[in-house]
Amino acid sequence: MQAFPPPQGLQGATLILPVVAVGNVAQLAADLLINTLRLDRTARLEDDLLLPCVGGIAYDHVPGLATAMELYQPRGGGGSVAVVQQRAAAAPGTQDAFAQRMAAFVKQSGVKEVLVLGSIEASSRRDAQLVGPQLRCWAPDADGGGSGLLHRCEAAAPGGVPPLEPGLLEEWPLEQRLLPPWPLLRHLCQLGVPCAAILSFSTEGDNLGDAFVMAAAAAAAAGLDEGAASGGEAAAGPAGREWVPPRSWQSVYGASAAVY
Repeated sequence: MQAFPPPQGLQGATLILPVVAVGNVAQLAADLLINTLRLDRTARLEDDLLLPCVGGIAYDHVPGLATAMELYQPRGGGGSVAVVQQRAAAAPGTQDAFAQRMAAFVKQSGVKEVLVLGSIEASSRRDAQLVGPQLRCWAPDADGGGSGLLHRCEAAAPGGVPPLEPGLLEEWPLEQRLLPPWPLLRHLCQLGVPCAAILSFSTEGDNLGDAFVMAAAAAAAAGLDEGAASGGEAAAGPAGREWVPPRSWQSVYGASAAVY
């Protein structure tokens, strides 16, 4: 994993890191955070296991083409929170190796903690999970340094984000979970990087509404909006701002047209 230019000011920061998973809710939530907070792109991240990807301007305030993986920070670098946007998946069969490299890069950067955003296939839900909040939070263990972040995740939305039910994945130990976000969480834990995850039960399709909820939870858990942690509206933006979707969303699921 290489960064161009080498990132500055990540020491002691909370890193919000979406993974590519079903429904791409995490990428949409990262879009909302980056565009609403008007974060600057401070580095492009490259790795030979990451599928190549290039697109048009992603955010009006960030010039230039969008690439497979980028780092965004407050203007001037530094700040207490940084956001990665991962637009491309790792090549088939390399998810674990890519996650190991990503975790090593994060460890070397000196961040204080990592908040992973991801999703779980909605078809794996149990009956009790079919209704109510569709977000869940998870951390490797209470002694791995992520317990404080996990507690903030649990209080990060109106009513809190419930922890992922233990029985959902109990038949697969963490070491046997091969799809994102689990390899990244496992390697972060092995390297001693405090981490937790906010996960959404998702399917492919229009997940814009879920992205607003996840972004609000992530903002509160990362300390960007203390109000959201105390019961504000789920759609409220960080620091009392309104969420500002990027213009690219206008065609993300096709142009809308009146039927009549």
